[in-house]
Amino acid sequence: MHEAHERLTSVLAAALRGDGACPPAREWPAVLERAQHEGVLPLLSDAAIAASWDPRVIAAMRPLVAAEAALAIIRERELTPVLASLSARDVTPLLIKGAHLALTLYASPDRRPRVDTDLLIADRDRDAADAALAACGYARDVKVDGDVAFGQSQYSRIDRSGARHTIDLHWRIANPKAFCDRLTYADLRADAIALPHLGANALVPSPVFALLIACLHRTAHHGTCMRLIWLYDIHLLTQGLSEAEWEDVVTQAARRGLSATVVAGVDAAASMFGAWTPPETIDRLRLDAAVTDADVQTFLDRHPAKIDVALSDWNRLTDWPTRARFLREHLFPSPLYMRQHYSTASHAVLPLLYAHRIVTGGVKWLRRVE
Repeated sequence: MHEAHERLTSVLAAALRGDGACPPAREWPAVLERAQHEGVLPLLSDAAIAASWDPRVIAAMRPLVAAEAALAIIRERELTPVLASLSARDVTPLLIKGAHLALTLYASPDRRPRVDTDLLIADRDRDAADAALAACGYARDVKVDGDVAFGQSQYSRIDRSGARHTIDLHWRIANPKAFCDRLTYADLRADAIALPHLGANALVPSPVFALLIACLHRTAHHGTCMRLIWLYDIHLLTQGLSEAEWEDVVTQAARRGLSATVVAGVDAAASMFGAWTPPETIDRLRLDAAVTDADVQTFLDRHPAKIDVALSDWNRLTDWPTRARFLREHLFPSPLYMRQHYSTASHAVLPLLYAHRIVTGGVKWLRRVE
């Protein structure tokens, strides 16, 4: 199965490069399914039309692409009142990751599918942001969370049309401690760029920091994952940088211990899409990458098991009270979460459910992701 997925991914990458032939009809369902999984179906549709693929496979994509276009319109409209509500409470978020790139990097937002909207805020603004989202009809999802182990909360609402809107509210750029403070809200806010069509409170990171975020996100949360849409993000970002911006990439990556992370992301994108990057710049990044924290290197070598991530986090915590909170957040999430997760209203069974979580969760934490 893994080999079949790799082969289909290669077919998709070739198509997006503009040098892929139309696959045989028997493979069309698998190709389209893989394109959706990789997040590149709208891009594949454009590539197939440009390459004059069989009209029947193009027609099969059309309803799926149209649905993505409708969702993109709904989600963009949803952002304006959310940003206005945040602004009314003196919260200035940064739109990051998929939503940012969909609105600024792609020919149109629907070409870059996403399932949520990521906002980065200052830690001090968390309560105000919570109130602003509640005023827009959002409720905080019941999940495992906390202040030590996690740096984000998820909110959602369903609008009148039945569309689900999800906002990931971040106060740290990533959850793993090896990466969480490499880029801060203050760093990104200092040279943020405005998106006036979304309102006065709409800001996004600069292209330089957008590239660092794209590479960091891929590594911190997905190890060596080769998901095409994330690599295509990096591909487009690298193609849009000026010489001065590449200089800033080298400087910022080295300053933040992210040189190896950026190299890994750029190399992976180039392996799929063959994009040119300045050789001297990559050489300098590779030289700086020689100095990389050991736990960061673990993420670059593989997709680490959850236990590896937890141990890395543990080693970066500096005092025992904080470590105790870290353990509590992982092992003993809220009773509300436990009752929802295990579909029970009983308080009496909670001790058994916590014991079950610790035992079964331990097995999952030891499992490595290939």
